[in-house]
Amino acid sequence: AWCSLSAQADEAKLPFDRAQINRYSLDHLSRSISIRQGDDFWLGYDLQRGTLYKAWQAPEGKAALKASGFVMKSVGKTLYEDKSDATWKLQTGDRTAALTVRYLGCSQRDEHFELRWELKHDSTIITLRERVPMDAAQPIVRQLQVESLPDGAQLLPPKPVLAGWTLTSTKGQVSSHLSYAPMNRLAIICCLTVALATGGVCLADDASRSLDLPAKAIFSKGPNQWNQDVLEITRGRGAIIGWYLQAESEEEVTVSIEYAATHSLNQAYQLSFDGHDVFWDV
Repeated sequence: AWCSLSAQADEAKLPFDRAQINRYSLDHLSRSISIRQGDDFWLGYDLQRGTLYKAWQAPEGKAALKASGFVMKSVGKTLYEDKSDATWKLQTGDRTAALTVRYLGCSQRDEHFELRWELKHDSTIITLRERVPMDAAQPIVRQLQVESLPDGAQLLPPKPVLAGWTLTSTKGQVSSHLSYAPMNRLAIICCLTVALATGGVCLADDASRSLDLPAKAIFSKGPNQWNQDVLEITRGRGAIIGWYLQAESEEEVTVSIEYAATHSLNQAYQLSFDGHDVFWDV
């Protein structure tokens, strides 16, 4: 699992290789960071809004950043620039709400940098992660992942993002928002032989611990299934799963417990530059 660290802790771990990543203020932004991708492409982030402010290409054979004290000025061909106040929004049904953004920090992995933000609305707290690969097959590529998004909700990127970038899921589907990916799963948890006493039978708690979703109990005896309706059983935390089944005498039966449920997974997205210059001021 990925861990969320404070911005201060991450800053201390970052290599201060200014040829790869620069934490000085960029242009007019006091809270920003600049990251190089490939040989001559750079991405400058507005950390306060949680989004990309600028993407540009360095002049051939020259540096992409020019220092003036503790402020860096981008130099080269601007490919994308967002000077607006647009930020992330949360859509639930027909309701759209603005999100409060808090920067959590940046860390370096083997082949990419990872930026993290907390997006909040009322009691809903969402974690947004953006990865910037150091090298990419095509310029310029960014990877996004969202965590703790409420079921059925959609995370809407700032408008300039969709104007200049193509957002696609890991399945290659073009999208205008980030959401969880529903996934159907069916698995056999355990298969036990238990004594069926007159009046009913109950599984021990050690068997119930292996179930974490609504389940179906299917009773079978040898090759023939019992002529009984399949009963729905649900496990509560620390509770014993049991059922009531009428029987005329004690017998041994094989009990297969399986679940079939829909759950949500964190879905990764990719942002690819469309190739045409975008300048957004409003």
